[in-house]
Amino acid sequence: MATLFVASGGSNTSPYDTWAKAATSLQTALTAATAGDTVVIQYDGVPSTDSSLSVDTTYTFPNGIWLVSASNDGGSSYTPTVMGTSNYIGHSSSNRSITLSPGSNKSKVHIYGVTFRTAGSTADSILIGTASNVGGMFVLESCYLWHGNTSTSSRIAVQVAAHAQLVDCTLRFGSTSQWFEVGGHTEMVNCTVTSAGSIPSSLFMVGAGSVSATG
Repeated sequence: MATLFVASGGSNTSPYDTWAKAATSLQTALTAATAGDTVVIQYDGVPSTDSSLSVDTTYTFPNGIWLVSASNDGGSSYTPTVMGTSNYIGHSSSNRSITLSPGSNKSKVHIYGVTFRTAGSTADSILIGTASNVGGMFVLESCYLWHGNTSTSSRIAVQVAAHAQLVDCTLRFGSTSQWFEVGGHTEMVNCTVTSAGSIPSSLFMVGAGSVSATG
């Protein structure tokens, strides 16, 4: 099992095993990772390719990956640290959808402390899982799902083939007409909707064939 680093100040040198050699895009590290590896992204050093996405982006995760937001402690040391609202993957002003995709059926992914952000006014979404990779399991812990897009057609969604567990996560919406769509199996534990954004009139929309639980 290896640890791969992602940071704006890295040299983008394989195998990305120190902060100095860190990959300068998240997908570069995810593509190089294999089952059981940890990918560490600097919470206050998110590469511009990820913090200012140029297009709608799908991040594809190999099975068994832990993606953790952390401080750069030098060498290959780190301390898990949430991104919060000052740092993020996505875009602060332009329309960009973000999809978190398992690399294959029944892939399992754990993400800690990462903020995913959308913006703009044309429908964009934050999508967890896909409609095709059956049984893909995402555990999001202490993540911030920041849906700054203002379109009434935008949503945060667990897609139909996915399993998702959200633990201590914060949801933020850009319109009272937006929603969290449960298309797959979803469990939410100690999650909150922040008043920093808009509070949806109807928070949940349940898709066909879904199973949901909240706590």
